Amino acid sequence: MKRKRVILNVYNYRLFVIWGLTAVLLVGSIFIYKNKSSQRPKEIPGDNYDSMRLPDRTLRWDKKASQLNLLIMRREEEEKRASLAMDLDNYFSDALFVGDSITEGLSYYKWLKPENVYATIGISLTSLLQKIDDIVQASPKRIYILMGTNDLENRKSVTDYIDEYRSLLTDIKEALPNTSLTIQSVMPMGERGYRTHPNITKERTDEYNSALKDLAQELEVTYLDLSTLFVDPKAFESDGIHLVYDFYGKWLNYIRTTEENRSDEDEGEVSNSYGVGNSYCYGI
Repeated sequence: MKRKRVILNVYNYRLFVIWGLTAVLLVGSIFIYKNKSSQRPKEIPGDNYDSMRLPDRTLRWDKKASQLNLLIMRREEEEKRASLAMDLDNYFSDALFVGDSITEGLSYYKWLKPENVYATIGISLTSLLQKIDDIVQASPKRIYILMGTNDLENRKSVTDYIDEYRSLLTDIKEALPNTSLTIQSVMPMGERGYRTHPNITKERTDEYNSALKDLAQELEVTYLDLSTLFVDPKAFESDGIHLVYDFYGKWLNYIRTTEENRSDEDEGEVSNSYGVGNSYCYGI
């Protein structure tokens, strides 16, 4: 009887353990199922789980389309620049641009060929007068001169500046009587340029340009006013002096457009001096 009672107790113990483990497994399974269900996005009636991801796919495609449109716009802009550069290069193929490092940017940025640009960093009129032979040997049909920034920096007086400019133009006209001459106003600078170069002020620049305009009338050459062309702060490099790439193109295109407009109006002009925009021609 005692042996049977021991066997029964063992049997009940095992049964209890089995039922206990079963209960634990059942509760664990329910807990895991509920946890996974809570992490799954709620379904919208009439839709399934995959449909919930459609907006994300649409956003990705919209982003790719925007990037593609941006690339297309950049490509079109590059093609326009290349086309403009080619047109300007052809238009000024018989010309020579004379000046300092500002003018040098025309060839540096490949708007013009090197043979169409005669420019030296830091050059002033005093130095340029010693290099007239180089200009004459190039024998261009048109010469565009931009000088004055370094003369202002060197504190050259307006009188000395104009006297040297007069000598330069007179010598070129004698050596190249069939070459047209255009003198350009001293280019303005950005605010940083004026801050870092206190010798160059807007007032002194205006004095130079006013005297230049009178000199152009005296010697019967073309005067081109650039003062309104570069009022945009974005026109200048970080130094506030030299131009950025695009504005070299605008500079050349401004000259071309001015000359084309002047040619159209020349036939109906009676007096010996006139202006087109900010360009003035005397005795032509």
